Amino acid sequence: MKTTLKFIKPLLIILIPGLLLITDIRKSKAPFSENDYKLLLEDLQNGDIIFRRGRSIESYAVLLADKRKEYSHVGIIWIENRKPFVIHAVPDENTTEVEYIKKETIEIFLSKEKASKFAIYRSGLSEETNEKAAKIALQYYNNHYVFDGQYDLNTDSKLYCTELIIKAFGQVDSQLQNFNSTSLNFLFSTKEIILPSNIIEHPFFLKSLIIKN
Repeated sequence: MKTTLKFIKPLLIILIPGLLLITDIRKSKAPFSENDYKLLLEDLQNGDIIFRRGRSIESYAVLLADKRKEYSHVGIIWIENRKPFVIHAVPDENTTEVEYIKKETIEIFLSKEKASKFAIYRSGLSEETNEKAAKIALQYYNNHYVFDGQYDLNTDSKLYCTELIIKAFGQVDSQLQNFNSTSLNFLFSTKEIILPSNIIEHPFFLKSLIIKN
């Protein structure tokens, strides 16, 4: 993503005033509280999909590309010792580090510094299938898969955020292998990319909203 973002960031500098009308990153409140956490413990299941609207420049680049302009990032829930974690693929904030797939507590994933809003969806498949998808995502993390900055759907050991979701579910159910993609024009090429809204609009997620702040 850094390869493409070096071309996008100059454009964002020009567009930031308009983007801030969408979300004021300085004034918006944290989407997550201690009470929210208690409720989430009661409702969350393995394999639930959690979306967030981020506050970074990279997040705004996604929002510019996504016509729905609601969420910029997505991860999958894994519950360990009754504590929910989010497994997700994201560029590392420290650019000197290898960008491995992350497993973070839900409090960190939805911290005020990283999120302004969120939603949680559950596939229309069985609880067993959803858990299998979460276990596959956990394998990606344990096997040290890395973030895919080239957005290449053909590289299975390198994943970007939505790619992680569709490949985890696609391995356990063929119905979730086919997602609509979005064509994005870069300076020298066009890529077919799965955006967060492409997942939400899939028939197995469209009517499966669990929580939305």
